[in-house]
Amino acid sequence: MLRNPFALRNDQIIMIEDVPGNERGLECNCICPACKEPFIARMGEKNVHHFAHSGKGCDELNAYMMGLYMILNDYINGGNPVLLPEINIIYELSPNSLITEFNIEDKIRINSAFRDNKNVIKCFDKQFVVFEHSEIISNDSRPEVIMAFATDYKIAIRITPPDTTCAYGKVSRYKDYPTLQIDLSKDGERIQNYKKKMLFEYIKINQNIYKWLYNPVVEQKYPLIIQKSKEYYDKCQKQIRLEQEKNKCEAEKIAQLEKERREKLEHEKTEQNAIINKAKEEKNNRQKKEFRIQRLKTPEKIVNYWINVIRTRIPDREEVGCMVCGKDKLLEEFVSVGTVNDVVAGICIDCYEEIEENNLSNLWDDLYD
Repeated sequence: MLRNPFALRNDQIIMIEDVPGNERGLECNCICPACKEPFIARMGEKNVHHFAHSGKGCDELNAYMMGLYMILNDYINGGNPVLLPEINIIYELSPNSLITEFNIEDKIRINSAFRDNKNVIKCFDKQFVVFEHSEIISNDSRPEVIMAFATDYKIAIRITPPDTTCAYGKVSRYKDYPTLQIDLSKDGERIQNYKKKMLFEYIKINQNIYKWLYNPVVEQKYPLIIQKSKEYYDKCQKQIRLEQEKNKCEAEKIAQLEKERREKLEHEKTEQNAIINKAKEEKNNRQKKEFRIQRLKTPEKIVNYWINVIRTRIPDREEVGCMVCGKDKLLEEFVSVGTVNDVVAGICIDCYEEIEENNLSNLWDDLYD
């Protein structure tokens, strides 16, 4: 249940703790700040002290809010200072997206405390202002805003009530006026138990309750932020393109090296195959040569046979002519002997070794043929 600590007495806003203990009930001579119906000062020993309508009265929340606005309006008109907090615009630059006039409100944050950050624009200095006068603007007896006037300032002030008042709705900027929020959301118990003078002192010294809801000086910095965003974006995109080109060149270089490596492997493979094929060819040639040599060689028993035949037919014949060098040599000096048209002939050992050493395969073919 909402406990209202505010009431009007003799056209002055007061708080429940300002009422003397002997003036409880209707003797407090108080009325509701909203509907002006009589109030009862309930100041028992058990419950929290508060005011209540003596009859049906109006909505309790509306009566509370009107009293709260009246207290703050009384504070301002009493020549007490109001803090206008510092305004810093915090923005984040991105290499992949731009801050534009269409998305800038989503890309920035407003902060009243100084931030040691290069992406911060300070656009309003903290200052205490004593306003010349102020007035409450209401809508159907519901307080909306306090308009405060000074020589250099005209601002709207909106109050966030204590959490104990239930849901009153989120406060927001008032039209196009610079709008200051006085946040009392955590001060329900303090408001309930303070006297008016004590509350004034609290409002005066507690700087944390003052917050900007809107100030047009922020919008004046939008073009600068948009420009900085574009410069940073263009710089980063240029660097990205350079990196992409560099990476492309590196990729092409790697591809070229890989191509050269494959070509080298293919070349080495080709050379290796050529060496293998050459070795195979040489082996085949050796085998062919050896085969030819074997065909030209006459086994020893056949040589001995012909020697015996020749010696039988020509008992005094000890020498035979060589078909290669044409020299007559002893039969024992031949590796191959035979008869050609009844003429004894052969190949001597010396000519055979020369033929094999010099790889005179064509001579073998001629002799064999």
